[in-house]
Parts: sequence; structure tokens; C-alpha cells
Amino acid sequence: MADLRPLSDGLYRWVARNRYCWFGRSQHRIVPNPPVVARFLD
Repeated sequence: MADLRPLSDGLYRWVARNRYCWFGRSQHRIVPNPPVVARFLD
């Protein structure tokens, strides 16, 4: 089977370069509630 890593890396870079153009930038940050925070490690 062919190694598809270069293709996926290129696709990732292309999306990363264009994401703000497509989706815009967010001025807000999501602040998780206490049950969600409890699921993360310190």
C-alpha cells in the first residue's frame, strides 16, 4: 500500500492556511463549566 502521509500533510497545511478565510476568527473563548473542567488533568 502506498504511503499517503505526504498527501495528508499537504491537505492539512492547505486547510491550516485557509481556515480563517473560510471560517473567520472568533472573538470569544469557550469557558467550560465545572463538570467539563473535572474531566481534564491538571
